[in-house]
Amino acid sequence: MSFEFTPYSQPFPRWWGPYTPSKGKRSGFRFYRKRFGTWVGGEFWEVKRSPGVQKLESVVRQRWGGGRILLLPNGCVVKPLQEEEERGMREYIGLFRGPVILVTPDDEEFCLFAPGDLSPGSVWTGPRSTGLSCVLEPNGALRCDWYHPEETGRIDGSKDLMPPNPALAAVFRRVRRGLRSGAVRVTANGAVITSWQTYGVWHCHYLGHIDVAQWPHYSEWIDSNQAPDTEEEIEEEIEEEIEEEIEEEIEEEVEEDWGDSDEDSEEDSEEDSDEDEDEEEEEEEEEEEDRI
Repeated sequence: MSFEFTPYSQPFPRWWGPYTPSKGKRSGFRFYRKRFGTWVGGEFWEVKRSPGVQKLESVVRQRWGGGRILLLPNGCVVKPLQEEEERGMREYIGLFRGPVILVTPDDEEFCLFAPGDLSPGSVWTGPRSTGLSCVLEPNGALRCDWYHPEETGRIDGSKDLMPPNPALAAVFRRVRRGLRSGAVRVTANGAVITSWQTYGVWHCHYLGHIDVAQWPHYSEWIDSNQAPDTEEEIEEEIEEEIEEEIEEEIEEEVEEDWGDSDEDSEEDSEEDSDEDEDEEEEEEEEEEEDRI
């Protein structure tokens, strides 16, 4: 199966979900001399050509001319916007499926879905700056924290993206001796890697793969009109609903009270009319007795 890309309908909606800011001009997947790929060391590794890759390139180059692209493990494709007034904003542009295969300048291939003979704990020989930055919890769960700029400040997000994974946690403790939790990256196709620096030397190891089918995707992460509700807005909505319910109950009680008074008045009028009729009958009887 080759890389496939299905673009979302335009105009592309705002992306409110997890992301990782770029660090420098050579991090993440990006366009370089009209080619789509990523930097590994001092070399640019191009994503292997396919109709899906060509479609992704066409969409991005027509709309933005190039730039950086974030490929999430579950297939979501996110584009950071490039204008100064759009700094920090991102748009959801579609979904990809299939393995992400990189081609080195020597025409060797490196597949993020099946990275050769690498086993958990091995030195990672692929790209180190692609994917989503997360925190590996002591139990092996993956958590991501992020934020999005807004007119009045920022919107913070935090989510446990993957459930506990004891095997992943065990490999992390083995390669990061003395640590039970720490920073990792989850690449497209679900490879989990961890990098650290000792005495000025960077190290990067492969921890394993996750089941990308378990990676969550929430509808509120994609919104073409407005940001997702904050906790304060949700509380305000709940309070408004409670107030509306109270007002409705009061109105019902008032209607019941007025209904009772109407019924009482009707009963009173009926009793009055009955009494009048009795009085009239008594007067008629008295008149008849007088005649007799």
